[in-house]
Amino acid sequence: MPNESYFALGVTFSTMAVALAGVAIYYLHRTRHTPPGVVLPEDIEKPKESAALLAYATTTGDATTTGDVNLQRDPAKWCQRCNVVKKSSQQHCGVCGCCVEQRNQHAWPVGACVGAGNEVPFMQFLLATSAHGVVGGFAVLLHMVVY
Repeated sequence: MPNESYFALGVTFSTMAVALAGVAIYYLHRTRHTPPGVVLPEDIEKPKESAALLAYATTTGDATTTGDVNLQRDPAKWCQRCNVVKKSSQQHCGVCGCCVEQRNQHAWPVGACVGAGNEVPFMQFLLATSAHGVVGGFAVLLHMVVY
């Protein structure tokens, strides 16, 4: 029978690892169900005739400008998929199919974009997952040494 103090330490670290796994799952759920900051066409201040001008510019090849947005020569300011004028802090996600404010990435473990709205829960998820890995690894090492 191993030393009782090592056994108690192993049980403590195993319990902490299970608790941290639960915390990581909670933050994963919170990240997945918090809106990342999707930019909708009605949220954008755009010129009134921008869609008509874009259609005209693409069919005729004319360099049409509306305000400071050049619809043909500067596609970085115009999202052709969402049909909105973009700010410099917005990016289009090809997986989600929408523009996201302060888009960080499309995180495959979460299954959603990480943007301005869910960046904090995503960082908490990463921290809880990392802590779970460290504590769980230490519990396994302790178990291997003792037994």
